[in-house]
Amino acid sequence: MIALALSVVAAKVVEYLVEIALALSVVAAKVVEYLVEIALTVVAGIALTVVAKKVGESLAKKVVEYLVEIALYVAAKVSECLVAPFARPFRYIWNYKTNFDNFKTEETWIPSYKGYMSL
Repeated sequence: MIALALSVVAAKVVEYLVEIALALSVVAAKVVEYLVEIALTVVAGIALTVVAKKVGESLAKKVVEYLVEIALYVAAKVSECLVAPFARPFRYIWNYKTNFDNFKTEETWIPSYKGYMSL
């Protein structure tokens, strides 16, 4: 009985740790994305002023917007690849916790079938 209580407490602790880790990984990905976006905005502003002198201003804005979209996509993929390896073990723990919860529910209804099966 004590072991079951300890396992329930351990499962709750693991659940909270997984939730915190997943939240931190999402926050880290967003921070990287925002930092890249700020850097790209600064670079785009500088490029826009330089390019606008050589070609038309509207064409320069379109080119810079297109380049910023490409760079944001690449930054999102890079941040995803950096965060995914850290989040993977926590997903495994989360799935283990879910399976443990399923086992606890099965544990309650399996004894009701004890008379039907010979164990």
